[in-house]
Amino acid sequence: MAIWIYRAGRKGEHEKKFLDDGRIYLTWSNLDKSFAGESEANIKKIIRQAFPWLSKEKLEDYYFLICPIVNAIKKDDLIILPSKFSNTFHFGRVEGDYEFDEVAPEYYKHSRVVDWFATDISKDLFDNQIIYDTNIRNSVGMIKNKDITECIEYMVEHDWNRPPMKPFDEDYEMDWEAAAKSTISKYIYKNFKGYDMEDLICEILKTKGFTVYNGPKGPDGGQDLLAAAGDMGFESPKICVQVKTQNSHVKKEVVDKLSQTIEKFHAEYGLFVAWNGFDKAVKPADYFYSIRLWTSKEVVDEVLKYYDKLSPEMQQRIPLKHIWILNDVR
Repeated sequence: MAIWIYRAGRKGEHEKKFLDDGRIYLTWSNLDKSFAGESEANIKKIIRQAFPWLSKEKLEDYYFLICPIVNAIKKDDLIILPSKFSNTFHFGRVEGDYEFDEVAPEYYKHSRVVDWFATDISKDLFDNQIIYDTNIRNSVGMIKNKDITECIEYMVEHDWNRPPMKPFDEDYEMDWEAAAKSTISKYIYKNFKGYDMEDLICEILKTKGFTVYNGPKGPDGGQDLLAAAGDMGFESPKICVQVKTQNSHVKKEVVDKLSQTIEKFHAEYGLFVAWNGFDKAVKPADYFYSIRLWTSKEVVDEVLKYYDKLSPEMQQRIPLKHIWILNDVR
């Protein structure tokens, strides 16, 4: 059994389709012919017909990105789909052979049936070594490190408890930016649970020009922070902020209660921070004009964006430094 990392678009635009349909797709345009039963030479010929401008090197790259869904991925292989919308992985088992549907919409003609047996599994459960190995640059890739493969298999079978890890063997190119963000996310989650996370969100809002009321800790009536623009906090927008660091996803009814809190405090908008994400029933579009929804991804992005403006005390609690790396040189 092999373990594959499979991405659902550069921005996760196909993630919901993958999960809802119980499939993985080759989400490429212009590929209107089946690859079933074709030799390597014929597959490359089909790719060349679809993309005639490709150099010889790029043709090889395209082939190695397409062949997994066609014939390299086998039944019972494990698929890991990193979510672009929360700090989670989705896990699936391949159940079917390669299929081609000529009448399917573009991006969804080539597919494999997958049983998504575990969705929204927090990345914070996994060792950094696994996070590094799953942060590949390409849309699909097989995990080659035997130690990492054995560890993931163990966690799948043991309710996501992890065994002791052997030394990490970094053998192939990975997305260093994503890996760094994953490490920062794990650090923040470990050190800023509960009220400490409220303090961090308070700091972020201050760097964005808000005056923030961070009241006494304890029962809060539905709000953790109150924020408003301007030096005195008398300007718009006026925001009620709710912060949750629970292990589970926040349910829709909890988010809906923030709307009532907004009215109670005569605010205009809301910000709901759910570190480990929201239940699937929570649709961002439903709250677009009233409440912003942040997960760990947005919090980490905000910390990095405004890090230089955070207080010295907060910078000391989250000790980061700038580094330079090459940007995808090929």
